[in-house]
Amino acid sequence: MGFMVTGFVCIVLIVLLVSSTRVLFPDINPDTAMLVMAQQGLPSVLGALLLSSVVALILTTGNSYLLSSSANLTQDIITGLFKVSIPAAKRLIFNRISVTALGIVAYILGAFFPSVLAIQMYSYGMYGAAITPALLAALLWKRATPSGGLAGMLTGGAVTLIWEIGLSKPLEWNSVLVAMPLATFALVVVSLLTQPASSHTQTTRG
Repeated sequence: MGFMVTGFVCIVLIVLLVSSTRVLFPDINPDTAMLVMAQQGLPSVLGALLLSSVVALILTTGNSYLLSSSANLTQDIITGLFKVSIPAAKRLIFNRISVTALGIVAYILGAFFPSVLAIQMYSYGMYGAAITPALLAALLWKRATPSGGLAGMLTGGAVTLIWEIGLSKPLEWNSVLVAMPLATFALVVVSLLTQPASSHTQTTRG
């Protein structure tokens, strides 16, 4: 509850600050709204505090994404999917190397986007279309199957790439508006056509 309340308060403050900056400085790049407010729209002390908060937010967000991606790469793909055994003593070194490599890849990918906001919208669209239906189904729908979840994730990711890159966002619609319904449809259809994991286990044992 504490995280929810403080998160809500922070989001409201951010929206108010960014909206105020847009009114005071209409010609700025939207990506730099908080920085401009800290430098030009507030007294020095408050501006320094706001600037420190922005830098902390950027660093912690980047670190969290890199660490999460590194853990997924190590645990889910290398040791989980490919069954490669990494000694416990070397896992920390491997994680550090993967964090550095993923950071370089992220920097290269960022060169193809016109702004940080474009990267965020793209990543949130991909996450919303590929991950959200599978996550909600796993939590709320007992009939969902691993095959259905995988089908939904692949469909959501593929449609997002096609809509954003192949079709260049027709009608200027965000890709999630198209990709999420199709991902949900694929998840439901494949889940209904495949056997739940628990039922499959019971049948095998019988």
